[in-house]
Amino acid sequence: MAPIPIPLSIRFDRHVTRLPEAPGCWLWTGKIANMGYGRIRIGPAALREHNTHRAAYELFVGPIPAGMSVLHKCDVRSCVRPDHLYLGTQLENMRDISRRGAFKRKLTWPKVQEIRRLRGEGLSTLDLASQFNVSPQMIRRIVSGRNWSPA
Repeated sequence: MAPIPIPLSIRFDRHVTRLPEAPGCWLWTGKIANMGYGRIRIGPAALREHNTHRAAYELFVGPIPAGMSVLHKCDVRSCVRPDHLYLGTQLENMRDISRRGAFKRKLTWPKVQEIRRLRGEGLSTLDLASQFNVSPQMIRRIVSGRNWSPA
């Protein structure tokens, strides 16, 4: 007998940390792709991976019309909070990113040093990601020295 598949909503919720602040992000703590977006397997036998912000939109808001993208109001790629997500075209996404300067580097060397200090004092990766508006994966890379070496 084949095992009963675990519903997507339950698998999804296992990998979400809801930050206590009312406007705070819901951070994906499962698999993160290279670009900082969460990934989850969906579909027959869970063979296909999808971006978690798209999965969150479909789970909590509704279907995504063909040709539409799911965009972030908060600029945190690992955020899956439904009210931080909205529909738009790819062109609207590029214009919005450009208008808000989201392509610009968010961190400076002093901020990186502060992240390392705070992590050393025990502040969690998720708290740091929220505080500095970057993904948990970026925090882990900074702390491990894979990103932002002083040289």
